[in-house]
Amino acid sequence: MRVGGDPAAGKLFRQVYGRETTLMTPQLDEPFIIANWVKMCLDAFEKQGLDAYDLMQSAQLCASELQSPLAPVRTDKINALFDAVIAATQCESIGIDAGKNISLTTFHALGYAVIASQSLWEGFSRVIRYNYGISNVTRLYLQTNGDEVELGVVREGDAPVHDAILDAAACMMVRICRFLTPQGTDLLRVSMGRDKPADYENYERYFRSPVSWGDSRYRLIFSRNYFHCRLPNADVLLANENERLCEIYFGRLFNRKLTQRVRSLLRQTMATEETSLQKVAQTLHLSERSLQRHLSQEGTNFRELVDEVRQEIAERYLKSSSMSISQIAYSLGFNDAGNFSRAFKRWFSCSPETYRQSLQESPLL
Repeated sequence: MRVGGDPAAGKLFRQVYGRETTLMTPQLDEPFIIANWVKMCLDAFEKQGLDAYDLMQSAQLCASELQSPLAPVRTDKINALFDAVIAATQCESIGIDAGKNISLTTFHALGYAVIASQSLWEGFSRVIRYNYGISNVTRLYLQTNGDEVELGVVREGDAPVHDAILDAAACMMVRICRFLTPQGTDLLRVSMGRDKPADYENYERYFRSPVSWGDSRYRLIFSRNYFHCRLPNADVLLANENERLCEIYFGRLFNRKLTQRVRSLLRQTMATEETSLQKVAQTLHLSERSLQRHLSQEGTNFRELVDEVRQEIAERYLKSSSMSISQIAYSLGFNDAGNFSRAFKRWFSCSPETYRQSLQESPLL
């Protein structure tokens, strides 16, 4: 493995690697991560003095596979890429450098929707919603545990995923938090879903928080107030417009057109019209059974979509309106405020009243 590399080869690589063209999409049921994510990792490795062309050769990765930014790249090739980097550098923590180089703009419209989100919770909820369009070998999740929020990533499916890929994902999420909250990141502790490496100090320096090892997943623990603070670049219109673009693109790419249509319809009508399965099926000129069957084929169901949209709208109402809890409950189709409060506690592990009070006490609001 050369360090530094042939300048002519590097120039040729950058010419091909940076060109935007249209690719035929590989089979999306194979384990994958999007091309732009891989490109940002390669760029990070070049900054470390490695030759990206050589690395791609070692991983049997063709430049044409990276031409379309959101095209899927097979995970076995990315695993081989990280193996090659570690062999060249003798550095197990190379995933930190990769994660530090991945920004929100790596994900195009999704990234801009996150930047314009009202809070970190809302922003990462969007990332989780479209995670299937970024990779099918990792799954992000969010949950509230009392006064803490857990943002985590787990391996999805049976395909092998390099530890450094998960390292990069965890570091990327922290980098996003630091970018969106320039006043400081309230990261309480970190739990890594891998064995402790020899160069573990590099992780402690990057996270600036206590790090534990050998967990079943990667966990980033933040204070709940920090994760629900209003972000300085919040812009509802910009966020919604970019999310609309995400729905269109990912819906087409992953053949989830009906999911996209139902979710969009629920957002438009939930506050003013009936949101029953029967009503939505009639609007879409489908039988109820056909609607449920098609949604199942796309990996979801009507009840999940209603719950997802209710959660999204409830949070927005509590943050940006003076509506009472009862008014919000009614607008979302709940029979009474008690049912709404129980659903809200399931979503956020606190009552809507407590949630709104915490927002009012936030120094960023």
